[in-house]
Amino acid sequence: MTMEAELQKLIEKVKEKIAQSPLGKIVIIDEVDHILIIPPKPDIRKVYVELTNKCNLNCQMCIRRSWLESLEEMLFEDYLNLLDQLTELPELKTIVFGGLGEPTIHPKFREIVEATKSKLPNIELILTTNGTTIDKFQDLIIDNFDYMIVSIDAVNEDVFKGIRGPQASKVINNLRSFAEYRDKIRKYTPWIWAEFVAMRQNIEELPKLLAIAKDLQIKRIMITNMLPYTQDMMGESLYPQADPAEIYKWVPVGPDLKNYIQINVADTQIRTERSCAFIKNKACVITVNGDVTPCYNFAHTYRSYINGHEKIIYKYSYGNIKNERLKDIWMKEEYVRFRNKVADFNFPSCIDCPTREGCSYANTNEVDCYGNTPSCAECLWSRDIVRCP
Repeated sequence: MTMEAELQKLIEKVKEKIAQSPLGKIVIIDEVDHILIIPPKPDIRKVYVELTNKCNLNCQMCIRRSWLESLEEMLFEDYLNLLDQLTELPELKTIVFGGLGEPTIHPKFREIVEATKSKLPNIELILTTNGTTIDKFQDLIIDNFDYMIVSIDAVNEDVFKGIRGPQASKVINNLRSFAEYRDKIRKYTPWIWAEFVAMRQNIEELPKLLAIAKDLQIKRIMITNMLPYTQDMMGESLYPQADPAEIYKWVPVGPDLKNYIQINVADTQIRTERSCAFIKNKACVITVNGDVTPCYNFAHTYRSYINGHEKIIYKYSYGNIKNERLKDIWMKEEYVRFRNKVADFNFPSCIDCPTREGCSYANTNEVDCYGNTPSCAECLWSRDIVRCP
């Protein structure tokens, strides 16, 4: 093929890519040994919506113990505005009500759920909840949600209350009543999952939860490590461990339970491979004030302790739904470039770097030694050590 023919073929390819984007433009990323031509498209598939960052519990391991942000709720009018924008996303499959607050305590929770299913009747709807108030919304949840993910960190009432506060004692009874009521009215949704935050003080509770999981109709248990947000919680962390069986040894699964329930256990060691589930699933997070962030890790400003080192995570937003359309924010060149970088995970590995101790870059997520802004260099979610539903 002649040079002219190759050039013409490239021109046609570029035209084809441009035609694929509603913006009529492309983003060109010049890599070391190749060039990427990306047509920005509104191809969001999953949206996490933080209806409120308030909560009726005060958990030991909660991020609120480490931030200085105001507690607020998303205005109902702002949610309706967002809902209108979600109808513009042709590939949207899932909406998750979660974030860093308890969705069910939003004063308009019922109206929000009903408006969502009215506007997007075929959408997959997921609720992440601490389980303390599901008794007030049984019919609403059963009629509208496909999955309900409940935080359960212990079966022993004293241990559970010690971790999450007095109201946590209601969770297991609430869930049992919910499952019994769902059976009574012969409904099969939502599928019930449990999230267990593994710590030194509660790891021995895991077999107890597995033992009652079938009775509670839990189909899946997701076990995640705890990310310390305060110095006094650092000693509760179960990672990194020389023996990765530190968590696994507490999962004695019999044949019947194994066939009934899926158990998904986080890692306990730092490994080479890194991957971002938010990027892979084409997801974004809408915070309580309308900011569009790539993941939960960038949704708020807070302090954390990673492998003994203090790190400040600063919030990073690519726009706000109050003054821009979500599809337009998603297609911004800066955001497209960021998602491509995270997909390849072209970030340094700070957590096991021999110079981590004295490196100022690693003290925040603002910039790393590769020049990335913001940086995902020390993200424990990408290591499958910390997990989100």
